[in-house]
Amino acid sequence: MFIIHRAKLFNACAKVCKVVRTLVCKVVLPRVNICRSPTRCTMSKVLKPWCHEPITIIDQAKDAILMFHVGSGPPSNSSASSFLHYSRNQNPYGPWIPSPTQPDRCETPGPAFHPNGTLFVVCNKFQLLSTNDWETSKWDTVIDMGHPTDDPDRHWEDPFLWIDWRGNFHVLYHVYCLLPYRYGKECYSGHAFSNDGISWKFSAIEPYNGTIFFPRGGNMTFSTRERPHLLFVDKTRHTPKGVITAVSSQPVGPSCNSCVQQACSQCKITPGRDWTYTHLQLFRT
Repeated sequence: MFIIHRAKLFNACAKVCKVVRTLVCKVVLPRVNICRSPTRCTMSKVLKPWCHEPITIIDQAKDAILMFHVGSGPPSNSSASSFLHYSRNQNPYGPWIPSPTQPDRCETPGPAFHPNGTLFVVCNKFQLLSTNDWETSKWDTVIDMGHPTDDPDRHWEDPFLWIDWRGNFHVLYHVYCLLPYRYGKECYSGHAFSNDGISWKFSAIEPYNGTIFFPRGGNMTFSTRERPHLLFVDKTRHTPKGVITAVSSQPVGPSCNSCVQQACSQCKITPGRDWTYTHLQLFRT
């Protein structure tokens, strides 16, 4: 099943809905086109607009699905949360209930449970928050992670947090550059890591680039690979088996010169060139 969007109408869905979370996208976003073909689609809305960038994790202890997101719906919907909704009994159909607690501000939340049961969330790109109980406890700011300083041309966003089976923290990022194609500098991803959640390092090596090799042969270099999300082999989400990204199929090449800012990374917002979709790349084992 592919998640299709046309130009602006389904832009949000294409960027945030991943293969393993098609149903969640259908539940959260205001207007979602979930199709096997462009002519056979279903439309659904549960939470009113505006709601963006959903990511779900399972709280095994409370038997609930936690759905972190940006936006709480229209201004009149004061009862909605702008950070977290949850569903009991791990029911993806809801009802989706606003969380009674939330931090003051959290853009593009990236949640993960630590093996000790603490819930951590990366907010605002480089800030790590935590709580012992998302229903009753306040959210504490654990640490400001710092900021990568290796290259001012690299812009970091879309953090995805996971904690490996050793208890080490990792954050996967989408990274983009805005230089015109003629400079020959394309950016795709970033990796931050910490063994305690307090002292962080930012790798100078991208965890993945724009080239994807297909199982049946051939490859393609995409102009962007955004909203990275990992697919895990275990319920505890400690061992990843693949990465899901929203890709722009605009090839990296001289044709980027006719995109916004003459940058390949901006072809995704160039009218008539904004062709994007979701891709799953499994790791080699």
